[in-house]
Amino acid sequence: MNYYDLTLIEFLDVLFDIQNEYTYSITNDNGVRQELCTKTVEQYRSMVLTLDLHPKLKKSISASIEGKSERKLDIELTEIEIYNYLEKVTSNFDKEKLNSIYWVINAYYQTFRVEILNPESYGIYKYKKWDIPYHDVRFGSKIERYVDYKTMVSKTHGFMYMDIEYCWSLVNRKRSENQQLNGTTTGTKKQKTIKQPLSFAGLFKPEYRDRLNLLLDRLQSNGYTGPNNDWLIKTDTNEPAKLFYYLKDRGVIIAPKFAPSIKCFYKNFGCEVVEKFNGNPRATTRRNTESAKYSIDESEYKFLLSWIDKK
Repeated sequence: MNYYDLTLIEFLDVLFDIQNEYTYSITNDNGVRQELCTKTVEQYRSMVLTLDLHPKLKKSISASIEGKSERKLDIELTEIEIYNYLEKVTSNFDKEKLNSIYWVINAYYQTFRVEILNPESYGIYKYKKWDIPYHDVRFGSKIERYVDYKTMVSKTHGFMYMDIEYCWSLVNRKRSENQQLNGTTTGTKKQKTIKQPLSFAGLFKPEYRDRLNLLLDRLQSNGYTGPNNDWLIKTDTNEPAKLFYYLKDRGVIIAPKFAPSIKCFYKNFGCEVVEKFNGNPRATTRRNTESAKYSIDESEYKFLLSWIDKK
């Protein structure tokens, strides 16, 4: 399907990675069909792998989801495609049309945040036994405490929803530009600056850049990379992404935008990040790299701690 042909709701389903849900039912001893649960394919797979279920029930659940489509629409959008779609659907960011889709996207985002993102983040915090952050809100003389979901989501999901943030910021920026055009503002044009291409060293905080050779040496001596810094893929192509997240979580890497940063990181190790798998055994999709954050074994990188602490 051409992404230009998507309705606005279909476009948002793709952007928010909305997954299909399926109801699992069984027939009881009286011959009555009972619905047990409604979940996504991914959630059913997790049940089979992690829960202590009867072997027959595991087999039945696995069979029920075989061949089922995980997502409503199996399409991935790049930033330029998001821009092109919004430009088309709003007739080149027409003021009235832009205002209309703003409220639709806002409602969609709020529902997604409350019903999916926040509970997901809370579940990860509980599973990893992290302290739940709170913030205080004053109502007159009364102060009430609320879960700080913004902080939690920032930690648990990081870059996973960068496309949503890009879409949201683009719509807001275009609305702001329209408002400025309707005013009588004057001023001089800002001179355009030429962006320098992102480099591997540019991903790191300045204080680590002159020590990157030591980092690369340690990766090689511990069997992660070869003589030319090519990553020695052991099990899957997500391994460089795990290291990326590990270093970022410790404040070593500064990555303003996820997509170009992870692509640059992979390129340094002779690997590739693509939007759709292209058959290259050293390539992985951007979506796969985003999921790597949840499978990091921190003990695996103990040999880097002294480097991180600059010892």
